[in-house]
Amino acid sequence: MPFTHITPFRQLIRAYAAILNIDKEISRQSRSKEIAAEVEAVTAEVAAVCSDLSRRVTAIEQQIPKFDSDFDHRVASVLREHIYLPQPSRWSAEKLFLPFSTCSAADFIHPRYAQLCRTLAHPVQFHRKVWEWIFVYYHLERLGVLKESFLGVGFGVGTERLPSVFANLGAGILATDAHAEIGLSSGWTETGQVSTAIP
Repeated sequence: MPFTHITPFRQLIRAYAAILNIDKEISRQSRSKEIAAEVEAVTAEVAAVCSDLSRRVTAIEQQIPKFDSDFDHRVASVLREHIYLPQPSRWSAEKLFLPFSTCSAADFIHPRYAQLCRTLAHPVQFHRKVWEWIFVYYHLERLGVLKESFLGVGFGVGTERLPSVFANLGAGILATDAHAEIGLSSGWTETGQVSTAIP
């Protein structure tokens, strides 16, 4: 029906509906602009956060080599601060060093123990295995056989330090170890105990 044939009341209603639709469209377009502005602001904020995060990650990556290089030293320092380790004393220095073939606490606090740990380039450690290395080195040194013209053989030495220390002193050393397959099947390869772990 043509617009002119509609009653004035209906014309008014239609005109009002048209105005509402126009207002709604204007509001939608206005809201779209607001949303676009909000998206732009959020995008800029995200870009700033990503840039800052990238800068921090780069800084951390640059610190990793330094962290790796002094990690052991820092851990050892913390342990020394929180764990009591007896210090060598005049009393222990006057006692015989390694008088028996059994591990004794008196051996650990003897000044000679710390000296021989330094000779083996090993930190002072109250551990049975280190004590065994010190025992072997000390008694071979007392016998005067850690020099040229003397020969030695070690079985299953893995990555232990004694063979290289003896060789550096001039002794001829034949060091053996388990075959690589045995190291794998026994789990020694995973723990770095076989000679193939030596760089």
